[in-house]
Amino acid sequence: MFRIWSSLGIVITTMLFVLACGGGDPTPTEKPASTAKPAATEAPVVSPTPTTAPIASTGASTLDIGSRGDELYFDKDTLTVKSGEEILLTFTNNAGALQHNWVLVPVGTDLEISTAGVTAGADNYWIPDDSRIIASSILVEPGSSAEVKFTAPSAGSYTFVCTFPGHNFTMSGSLEVK
Repeated sequence: MFRIWSSLGIVITTMLFVLACGGGDPTPTEKPASTAKPAATEAPVVSPTPTTAPIASTGASTLDIGSRGDELYFDKDTLTVKSGEEILLTFTNNAGALQHNWVLVPVGTDLEISTAGVTAGADNYWIPDDSRIIASSILVEPGSSAEVKFTAPSAGSYTFVCTFPGHNFTMSGSLEVK
């Protein structure tokens, strides 16, 4: 019970901090090219593509996932794909007021990567420059969607998470690669 109240306290404190800071545009339309660094992983980090510039149909397998209204949860707990498959994932933010993103990482790295996302800040969509990130979306405004194209990594379990400050405690799920 303490863990639930502690997590809730962290989420509320983080949200109050973000709201209190105000000012500035918290969601830039694109990440400056000078901050992008190539990833050094087997599974490439994919640049997100917002739905305003749809990805051309390439025969990729499609996945759809969204947020569950204004709750801090994804609408699916588990997604399943085949290793090596080209994936076109559409992430829809169904919230009325909250921004969210979708970030795919190896199991056990979600807390560390989410914490580093706070340091990365809004200019980087709350996503750190971390070679362990397999794929990610932009920070999606309420009522909007983003598409992410990536190659499914090797067989195993992976975690998807929202790295917006405090959301990672409840907004996560599993990508099962067969």
